[in-house]
Amino acid sequence: MRFDDIFAALQKGIDNGEVRALDPSVILVMGTSTLFNYERMVRLHQVDPVTTPLSAVIDMILAGCVKPVGDE
Repeated sequence: MRFDDIFAALQKGIDNGEVRALDPSVILVMGTSTLFNYERMVRLHQVDPVTTPLSAVIDMILAGCVKPVGDE
């Protein structure tokens, strides 16, 4: 998936009220920097990918993007 596709999906989620009303570029930077830092920490053996799997990190990123219930 290309960044343009991810950007468009984020914008659609914002427009639909499913994603926090932030600039999609900011959301992309937050997500990608988290993923790059996770990869670096795994590579340097600072994080165990078995006990802290990539899927958990992705879930955390996505949870941070979801518009909170009652947030108008």
